[in-house]
Amino acid sequence: MSIVERIEKTWTGKTLKFWLREEENVTHSLMNDEYGLKHIPLEDSDTVIDIGAHFGETTLLLTTFGKKLDIISTEPVMENFNLLILNIQNNPHDCRISPMTFAIGSKIGLDVANWYHMRNEATFVTLDYLFDRFAISNCKLIVIDCEGCEYDALRATSKETLKKIDYIVGEWHFRSRHELHECVLPLFADKTEEKGIKGQWRDKPPVGHFFFENYTKSS
Repeated sequence: MSIVERIEKTWTGKTLKFWLREEENVTHSLMNDEYGLKHIPLEDSDTVIDIGAHFGETTLLLTTFGKKLDIISTEPVMENFNLLILNIQNNPHDCRISPMTFAIGSKIGLDVANWYHMRNEATFVTLDYLFDRFAISNCKLIVIDCEGCEYDALRATSKETLKKIDYIVGEWHFRSRHELHECVLPLFADKTEEKGIKGQWRDKPPVGHFFFENYTKSS
């Protein structure tokens, strides 16, 4: 499998340099605001968690917003994680990025993380653990795209932790956006359609995007 370097344009008007697998294409995700990030009022020192960071597309896109963010990027598949580290190093930015090999799930322990044909043992942790580990009192944004782990991860998150989060956006898989939204009720409103985000873009298997806003923070 060949690794190539590409210069990619982004919808923020900035360009990024990526090392990635030759057959992968990130142009669409970088040129389209699929998660509705433009609707989130990011400020200097805001904490953002990128779950399923892959090789850094969203993490590095966030660095082009002109804010000094504190970004925690989790990617448990080691082939992806190694590219994530390389891409963070190769793109100058003013953010503080903490790359972690954690997988986010419903309990703490060792299990197998996989992405297509790639598999390796990984440490699974909960969002509650992550908030304690980094002493997070407020998290402006969680971006989650973890190929189906989103349901267990959010369902296992305590109300105390959910209250500290302003926005949760990302991609849902296999079940439904409405089932995912139930995991964060009654604190979060589903603003997907209101923000002009495509709630479902594939039918078999079903996949789509979502935008949840903590209404107790916005009111």
